[in-house]
Amino acid sequence: MTWKYNPFTGNLDYYSVDVAQTLNALWMDAQSIRAPSTHPAELISHGTLETPAFQFADAIEANQESVTFNMRLPNRMDRSVAPTITIGWSADGISPGNCRWQLEYLWTAPGEDTGAETQGTLFVTGIATVVADGLVISTFIGIDLPSAVDICLHCRITRLSEDVLDTISDTVELHGVCLGWTSNKLGLPT
Repeated sequence: MTWKYNPFTGNLDYYSVDVAQTLNALWMDAQSIRAPSTHPAELISHGTLETPAFQFADAIEANQESVTFNMRLPNRMDRSVAPTITIGWSADGISPGNCRWQLEYLWTAPGEDTGAETQGTLFVTGIATVVADGLVISTFIGIDLPSAVDICLHCRITRLSEDVLDTISDTVELHGVCLGWTSNKLGLPT
């Protein structure tokens, strides 16, 4: 923010020199998410409208059940502000409690091998209450910034039901995933 002399009016005029930015969100439903070939979560119909959701069990092998998805980065994403991944999930209303989730992610540039080691692993614990058909929203924060040439974010989400922080003794359902990012308000790349 600054003041500048305007020779046409003979006054000091106030100018904003800050960059106008906006927060954006891109939600994907369960049909846009994939189950890997090994230890996939099960895609089921949910609710009266039979919308899809991925079901994660509460069993000995449950720590291996996962889903994967890829998101191409928006052109107008500000690469100096870390994006977030938010998930919408639900639990059986009879067994409320905490659910422990893990996110593994990898940034890739054009032509880069997607079989590389993951770049980072994040954890979040969401709290389910007894609410009929209500979604619990949990957000992974702390994702590393993409490089100037990265164009895609590859992710795997796993329920860690054997973790001491996971207290739900039943299945949980993942309904959608959201990429949250910051961009220039004018829609220009930053």
